[in-house]
Parts: sequence; structure tokens; C-alpha cells
Amino acid sequence: MSKFKILSLSLAVSIALFGCNDDEHHHHDDNKVIDGQTLTNTPEVVTKSDKKVSKQTITLAATSDLHGRLRGYDYAIDAEDKHAGLTRIATILEQQRTLDPNLILFDIGDTVQGNSAQLFNDMETHPMIEALQYLDYDLWVPGNHEFNFDRSFVDRNLENFDGAVISSNIKWESNNQNYLRGFQIFNVNGCKVAVIGLTPSYVPNWEASAPEHFKGLKFEDELVATSAVVDDVIARHQPDIIVGALHLGRTDQGVGVYNIAAELADKFDVIMAGHEHATYIETVKKGNPNGTDISVKSGLVEDKAKSGTYNESNRHESVKIIEPGKWGSDLAMAKINVEKDASGKWKIIDTTLSNLDTKEIAEDQNMVDEYQDIHDRSVDDARETLGKVDGDFVNGGGADEATNDDYFVDDLGTRLYSTIHKAKVQDSALIDLIQFIEREKSGATISAAALFSDTSNLRDGQDYQRKDSANLYKYDNAFIASKIFDHQSNEEPAINANVSNALDK
Repeated sequence: MSKFKILSLSLAVSIALFGCNDDEHHHHDDNKVIDGQTLTNTPEVVTKSDKKVSKQTITLAATSDLHGRLRGYDYAIDAEDKHAGLTRIATILEQQRTLDPNLILFDIGDTVQGNSAQLFNDMETHPMIEALQYLDYDLWVPGNHEFNFDRSFVDRNLENFDGAVISSNIKWESNNQNYLRGFQIFNVNGCKVAVIGLTPSYVPNWEASAPEHFKGLKFEDELVATSAVVDDVIARHQPDIIVGALHLGRTDQGVGVYNIAAELADKFDVIMAGHEHATYIETVKKGNPNGTDISVKSGLVEDKAKSGTYNESNRHESVKIIEPGKWGSDLAMAKINVEKDASGKWKIIDTTLSNLDTKEIAEDQNMVDEYQDIHDRSVDDARETLGKVDGDFVNGGGADEATNDDYFVDDLGTRLYSTIHKAKVQDSALIDLIQFIEREKSGATISAAALFSDTSNLRDGQDYQRKDSANLYKYDNAFIASKIFDHQSNEEPAINANVSNALDK
């Protein structure tokens, strides 16, 4: 691929990768983020039901890492995704609320970034947050990708969400007060359920090139912050059940869900997690930061023969953890059976977890109709033609089996990687294009980049549409800058390295 061919497409691609939306926006004044103060959209205790009962099932449900999947549609490839979307989650929720109208529903973050969601960043409330409210979500925990944009965007959407917004480890730099409350209590017929939220502490590292995204905020160590909030909740509210809503992978940065679960297994009953884009159901024992799979069907259903009964006699020994995958592929469910003892105190009889798969689930038509305009605008944007591709950007013109296309052979006829996109393992104009744009936009002379998508390719004669940029590089403007020093002369040369951030999920 010649430098000319790369140059001929770079302007169109850079417009698509770095473009913005100029729609006007306004937002209401009911709740405001004020520097140094904690945003609280709800009282500390929210009552779901106040009936007098002696036994009941507490039902908790969670999504995570939706990444703009309001509909079951992938705008980067302009095709339906039958294993994704809040519109499919909606169908499952209608069924589950028939079984338990007191169901407590929350989203564990990375909600508003991805899948063309940035087209609507200037709306008063982002359509993904409106969709959470359409489905009566009780609680939202911001993930790390909520901070991919200016902090005013994060503030506005947190303010405009009608339910609880929580995270235990985001603090104001000015006075160490919480940016959001760290917990929410739900009262279900007298049974108090505490939900503890968490956001990855690495946000300032991942957003280092754009400090305005987390201006005035600091992110505390996950275990330290979670421990402090759990102890505070126990001291002030004496909850009957404690649940984690942690946007954190199982082994992230050395302080993952495994570590938190092992340290606090005697306090948490269930941890519903996100960030890892995984589907699992496991148990973690007190003091042992490793998970044991207790599922069947690839993390979809808890195997009671493996897990046994979880009740008052053994709840202090372990904690169950679950994650519902990504993009609305699953709805994580926890059903906790409780009943009152002779003194009137609620006791856990057993707990059962499951991930409800959306693969064979139809989209809720009412919700599809409600957000048809958002879908149409996203499709129209994805199909906008920006230019013409001159030359094949992956050597040989075809992709390998990872892209459901022709596998690649070298000049000797040797078959190369059948499960890894070849642009990930050999030089290609596809990566050169990404790096050319990074250097052009940042002024750097050195660039390092990673290819995220296994379906990326540009072929000779192809119309370059806006969607192709999202498929080429799906993260929004994530750069880290490093200065390189000459250690022999101890002088700083005029060279900057621009490294695309491939570390966060």
C-alpha cells in the first residue's frame, strides 16, 4: 500500500473518527452536580413494597456493558445482532416482573459509549439513559467508558437519571467527599437490601490525555473504598442482604472482583459485576481470591449440585459472583429466598443465580417503536459515504476465517492464522492508516496501535462509509502521550510517542 493511497483516505476517516454532533441541548434543574457535594437523586432508603409477609423471594436483575446497544443492531457492520439489545432485555423483564413486581433492576456501567451512541451526546438526556428509565431501572453505576467524554456529559446524564446513581470510590479532589453516594438501600416488605457500587480506579490512567473528562475527581482503590462503604452501611442500616454492583473484572489491576470477594465474603451475599464482557457464575471463598465455576450451560444457570445451599449457616464463608456478558446478551438474575425467624429478623434460606440469554428472545415491539428515530438516525449516519478506497488495506485483499472470509496464504502457499485477523500479526496498511491519523491529529512522530475488531478490512474500490471507521477503531479518541528522553545526553528530544489506549475494556 503506497503512502498516497493512505493519504487519499485519511481525511475522510479522520472526519468520521473525530467528528462531533452540534445539536443543542438543555437539561432540567431537579438534581445538580455541585463541586464538593454528593449527588443524590434518591433517598438512602427506597421502599419497593411495604406488605406484611413472613417469607418472600428478593429478585435482583442487572445488565452491564451495554455500550450503546439500545437495539439489537451493530452499526459498525450495519447489520442486526440477534444476541444483543435493551429491546430484548425488555421482553425478559416483562416476563420476570410478572413473577416478581418488586424486582430490583440495575445497570453496572459502560452504558453510553459505543455503537454510534456518541451521535446523541448533545441531547439533554442520552437515549441510552432514557431507555433505562423507559424500562424502570432502579439504579445505575457509571463505568469507565462513561468518562470517555467531557465531564459535563457525565454530570448531565447522572443528574437526569431518575433512579439511584452510586459509586463508592469516586471522590472530589477538593474535599474528599463522594461524587456519588456509594450505596443504595431498597426496602422490600421490610427486608433491607443494600447495593454497593464501584467504578474502576484506572479512569485517570485511561483518560490521561483528556483530564477534562474527570476534572476535579479522583478514583480511590477499589478494595479500600468498597470496604469502607460496606462497613458504613452495616453500621448505619443493618441490611439483611448486601449486594455488590461492581464495574470491575475478576482480576483487574490486581484488585479485581476476586480480591474484593475474598476479602469481604463474610459481608457480601452476591456480587453482580461488569467490565470484563464475560458470562459466568462462580463462588469465591473467604480469604481465597480465586473463583470456582458453579454453572452449567457456559455460565447461564447455577448448578445447585455444585453450589449447594447458601443460607444463614454458611453465608459468611463465601460469596457468589455473576456477570451478564456484554451488549445486552444476558440479564443477570439473583433470587434470594428469605423468611423471618422467631425474633422477626429476616434470614436467608437460599440464593440462586442465572444469566437469562437473549439469543432466542424477540425484541419488545413497543420499545422498538419508541426509539425508531434513534435507530434510523444511527443507520443513516453509518451509511454516509465519505470516500472511495484505493487499494487493498490487508495484504492479499481477503481476510482470514476470523472474519468469515478467505483465509490468507503467504507467497509460499503456507496457510497463516485461521482464528486471528492477520492484520493483528503482520504489517498492513490497515494499521498504517490508524497510525497515520493518530500522528496527524496529535502531532506525534511515533505511534503504536492495536486492531480491536476481527472484521476490519478495506478493499479496493469499496465505498468508504462512516460505519467503517467504527469497525476500524471502535474507541473514541483514547490517546496516551509519552515523552521520550535521550538518556546519554539527558536532554529531551522533540519526539512524542502517541500510544492508542488498548488497556481498558
